[in-house]
Amino acid sequence: MIYKIVFSDIDGTLLNKDRELSALTKRVFRELQKDVPVVLISSRMPDAMRHLQHKLHIGHQPLICYNGALILVDGKTISSTEIPLNIVQQLHEFNKEFNCHLGLYNNDDWFVPEMYKWATREENNTKVTPVVKPTEEVLTAVEKSGNAAHQIMAMGVEEKIDKIEKLLLATFHS
Repeated sequence: MIYKIVFSDIDGTLLNKDRELSALTKRVFRELQKDVPVVLISSRMPDAMRHLQHKLHIGHQPLICYNGALILVDGKTISSTEIPLNIVQQLHEFNKEFNCHLGLYNNDDWFVPEMYKWATREENNTKVTPVVKPTEEVLTAVEKSGNAAHQIMAMGVEEKIDKIEKLLLATFHS
């Protein structure tokens, strides 16, 4: 079989249990890219993928971030799908009752209201540090800029996350 391109996920696929690229993975990527382009695709933000591109010597390839909500080619956005501001605001209001930790992502920006254990874990996994800023301030800035969120990461205990999921499905699922 002749391949024209290879797409690869990162977490649970390329990285070992220590969240690192193994020597074997790096070697395979060096060989693969001689014949076909290799593109990373992930739910991660661009900054959390670029260091891996660099280590794999594929920095010249596109990045497919946020599970396809942001596609970059030569560092330029060619496709961007954002969660509308009104949905982000509704989720924020709903979340006041549950107090899950909501991380808001847009391009290379990651905002959290505080450095809680899940943000620290995500920082360790992705090698990216979030900006700590109250969600209300982030939403005000988002409203002024016209940018919304490529991704919202809700972290907390399972029961609270389940309630947020039910709200999102009931309110926004078509």
